[in-house]
Amino acid sequence: MVIRYLEEAVEYISAWIREITSLYRHRIRIRVIDALTPLGLWKLVRHRVFRFPAFIIDQKHTYVGWDPRKLEAVLDDRIHHSIEAIK
Repeated sequence: MVIRYLEEAVEYISAWIREITSLYRHRIRIRVIDALTPLGLWKLVRHRVFRFPAFIIDQKHTYVGWDPRKLEAVLDDRIHHSIEAIK
């Protein structure tokens, strides 16, 4: 049962990443890091993220959860702030 849940979660996140990639194309870079690797554990501690899925944006902002609209809102906000900083 746990394996089935994990398989469904991975499938859902994969589809979500494909969708985000197609929406934002060249404006973002996505790195998937396994939380159980040394790099993943370091990022968990550094960003104080202990639930999943977790997204780290601009190395300082985080979003944890399953709502694509909320993640897109965070991404849109960061892209908007980046554009404003360039002007």
